[in-house]
Amino acid sequence: MTGTGKSSIPNFSIEANSIDPRVLVVSPELWGGQRFGMMVLIPVVNLTVHTPALRQERTGLGNLDLTLFATSDPLPNFHLVYGIDIFFNTGKYDPRAVANPSPGFGTYEGVSSFSVQ
Repeated sequence: MTGTGKSSIPNFSIEANSIDPRVLVVSPELWGGQRFGMMVLIPVVNLTVHTPALRQERTGLGNLDLTLFATSDPLPNFHLVYGIDIFFNTGKYDPRAVANPSPGFGTYEGVSSFSVQ
């Protein structure tokens, strides 16, 4: 999109809808001054792509996302979260398709955040 509400590619559009159930578990007690947790996200994705040559719609499971993390409060009113986010290649991928619910590969990344009250 160019910001004008018109497609920068003529007669092309994509619509993406997903339902993303999430389960989050955090340890109830501090272990060595930290709480540990994990989150699982399981996306169910529906994509519809319109081009001048075709219209394709596919629905399926996206990549499962597992986040493992730790939280700590190293200073008063300062909160820190850090961990790893792992994406498992669990979704449908067809290299000949225009609409794919999953990218067709897994990956990982470090995550961190902090807040001050």
